Amino acid sequence: MYMTMIPGPNNEMITASIAPAYGSTANYYQGTQGIKTIATGGTFPKTVVSGSITTYGNPVLIICSGDANPLTDGTWGVIQLYRGSTALCQKVQYESSSGNENVPYNISCIDPVPAGTYTYYMKVNDMAGGNTDFGEASGPNFILTELSRV
Repeated sequence: MYMTMIPGPNNEMITASIAPAYGSTANYYQGTQGIKTIATGGTFPKTVVSGSITTYGNPVLIICSGDANPLTDGTWGVIQLYRGSTALCQKVQYESSSGNENVPYNISCIDPVPAGTYTYYMKVNDMAGGNTDFGEASGPNFILTELSRV
C-alpha cells in the first residue's frame, strides 16, 4: 500500500505507521512543540524539543531543524541530539553578533538501536551571552524515522 504523509494543521505532532510496501514499513514521529526560550545560567544540557518512537529494531534517523534567535548581542550556544541522556553525533554551534539575529540550523544523526521505545531530544549543551528563542515563528521541526531494511 502507498500513502502520502502530510503534517496536520498548524504542524501539530504526528505519529504514524504505513502498511508494508515491498516488505518495509514506514514508522515515524513528526512534531513541533512551539517556540522555546532557553535561558543562560543554571544546569546544562537543557531540552529544546523531544519526541518518542517505538522501533522494530532498525536504525532511527533523527532530524531537527529550525532557527535559534539569540535575544542579546554576542550570544552563542551549542546544540546536540540525544537518546535519553546519551549524547549522539556531533555538536553544532550557533552564534550571533547582534540580538534578534536568526541563526538557521539543521542537525541530524542515525542511531542504530535494537527494537524498543526511545525518547530523543535536541538539547542546548552550553550557552553564553543571553537567552535564545528556538523557533521565532513556530518552534523547531523534530522528525524521528525508523529506517527500514528491505
